Amino acid sequence: MKRFLVLACAALAALALNGQKPTFVLVDVSKSVKTNDLVGAKQALLEVLSGAPLSNGAQVSGGNPQDIQPFKLSAGDKLSISKFGDQQTTLSIVPQLVVINSLPADIYNALGAFPITPTDDRTYWKLAKAKLAEYAKNNGIKNYRLCVVSDENEDDFGGGKPDYKDNYILELAEGYNTANNPAIEAPSVLVKVRTNTQGFKLNFCSNIDISKYTPPTTPIQPQPGGTTVTPPSTDATITLLSPAKPQRGKQTEMKSENVNVNWSCENCPQGTRYTVTVSGIEGTKYHDTKKDLATSTVVFKLSDGKYRITVSASNATGSDFTAISVSSGGGGGIIALVIFLAAACAGYFFWDRSRKKKADPFESGKHDDMFKGNKGVGSGPSSNSSNDIF
Repeated sequence: MKRFLVLACAALAALALNGQKPTFVLVDVSKSVKTNDLVGAKQALLEVLSGAPLSNGAQVSGGNPQDIQPFKLSAGDKLSISKFGDQQTTLSIVPQLVVINSLPADIYNALGAFPITPTDDRTYWKLAKAKLAEYAKNNGIKNYRLCVVSDENEDDFGGGKPDYKDNYILELAEGYNTANNPAIEAPSVLVKVRTNTQGFKLNFCSNIDISKYTPPTTPIQPQPGGTTVTPPSTDATITLLSPAKPQRGKQTEMKSENVNVNWSCENCPQGTRYTVTVSGIEGTKYHDTKKDLATSTVVFKLSDGKYRITVSASNATGSDFTAISVSSGGGGGIIALVIFLAAACAGYFFWDRSRKKKADPFESGKHDDMFKGNKGVGSGPSSNSSNDIF
């Protein structure tokens, strides 16, 4: 029994520290999707994640209602909502994982980020899944759950094939989940809502394994002749996409210690290399610079505090910056669970020790008469001075 409990405590503690795989939600905001589609999908998503019955005509397509039970969230799970649509919107995907502690209140609050207004003319849904896999890989996440809310019509209103801006974006999208670079997706469960949009649905995938997937690291391919660097352009302008720009005099709030910095460089020539500097502000002591970056994304792991992030380039005019305040939180629940497990293990050992003492008459009785009278015949307060301490 003792050995079993020790092993159980160790296993549960390891589970608590490692955490469960997060759930990511991608929401299509292209204009082929209507507002009523998104409103119905938001309600259906709340019901699935909280384990409530589907309502308002929503139903599991081609399966049983029990098929969506694995997507019910529990305390300690993490949830993120991101939108995708045209190329710029999709490249700006930077998930903000929220720890779910109070059910279903925390799920409802997290769904405040669920967009219900279509804004974009195109839909880069494959690029969206690749961008999400890139984020997960850069943040040490090997497995995750995914829900895509979309009609899965790529490049609505665009006509023709996707028009990727550079080779990096092309490689990111077209290199996702290939034979040589797999992102293994489990079979999906489809939930349809009552809507007028044909093919609109919530596509739930219980697991995506990216342990063998590698996102592109160099967006620039060598040009004929062996050169990749072109002359500087005075029209090239860097724009920091995320973290978002804060209001004047404030910092953008970040709820995760893993801060994903994304930017774009309009008219930047091929071969551009970027420098990202993160410096502590308002009393936060920190400074780190990442140089010679070929991609337009980089991840910093920052402790709680306030920081200034600056992005510059070797052959672009100016730079761009933002200020953030990191307050990761979310660790209290795990710490409390570990403390509880430790207390349970300690409680068992004390109980076991007490049980053994009771089983040994000498061990259990040798301390009992120190402050008690001699309980012989006619027990009660004794007048014999030999039985009194004083």
